[in-house]
Amino acid sequence: MSGIAKIPQSLMEQWNPILENVAEGKTLKTQATKKLPYREMLELIKTYPELAEAYELAQQAAADHAVDELMFITDEPVRPGLTSPEASAWAARQKLRVESRKWYASKLSRKWSEKTIVEQTNYNIDIKGLLEK
Repeated sequence: MSGIAKIPQSLMEQWNPILENVAEGKTLKTQATKKLPYREMLELIKTYPELAEAYELAQQAAADHAVDELMFITDEPVRPGLTSPEASAWAARQKLRVESRKWYASKLSRKWSEKTIVEQTNYNIDIKGLLEK
């Protein structure tokens, strides 16, 4: 397996809390620090396949987390006492929250992307036999 960089244990230990936060829906960029800038994070993910795999799993968990949030958002009742314009604004905000999480989940995991199912049926037709008739 020469040519594939093995991630040092100390680096993986540094990344574990970052990956946990990503899995909970925080972005990688918000995890960046002066000690570990965002660009360096991206380079490390490219360099270490083991880290790239762990990051991908964290992103899939983040997609699941976003979908879980959808249920709470859609089930949240309108606060009592809102005027009609306030209730409309609240509903628009809720819709935006739902749509943004749906989009986010679809980009992080194929499981939540909108899929188009294409069916193909093969027909074996004997053209020569048809032409002879």
